[in-house]
Amino acid sequence: MNNLLHGRRKITTSCLPVQMQQKGFAGTTLNKGTLPSELNNALMIHAKDRAEMHQLLDIYENRQKIFKRSADDRLVNNMISVPYPNAFTRQIVGYTYPNGIQLVQNKMDFLKDVETINRFLRAENKIAFDKVMADEQSIFGTHFRAVLPDTVQFDTSPLEIYAMDIFNTFVAYSALEGYHRSAEVKHLR
Repeated sequence: MNNLLHGRRKITTSCLPVQMQQKGFAGTTLNKGTLPSELNNALMIHAKDRAEMHQLLDIYENRQKIFKRSADDRLVNNMISVPYPNAFTRQIVGYTYPNGIQLVQNKMDFLKDVETINRFLRAENKIAFDKVMADEQSIFGTHFRAVLPDTVQFDTSPLEIYAMDIFNTFVAYSALEGYHRSAEVKHLR
């Protein structure tokens, strides 16, 4: 069945490294021996999602099958193709994120800290990354971003922002969700 209209498949794993395991752990230990099989399982699921994301990109970019026909296959056809998904994405992104996303403080105690973070984000041209994020969220339903320590010594910001490639990035969720919740509850007591 085509999953195109139902969203991505959830990638899960029951592996945890030894350091994260608590009493009563029921999963597999993540190590050099189990990592390849867990990664292959995740990559097989992601490959199906990636194929569907390419279909969504074709729809967005108005790449229709009719345009791939040869001259011999075509009958006279005066229909045109209108790229509505592109127009919808432009309108939604322009309405939802006209000036990107800016952080705000809940308490006045943190006003200067939030202003400093916003200054760092402006220095890294976060508004351009927000545009990429908004487009990908409209087309694919998700976006992945990385914020890492700065690699340039004499920069105005101590961080770097990266828009991750949507076709090569995924999140693997824990299949042991109840285990983690009970461990967190025990830890909080």
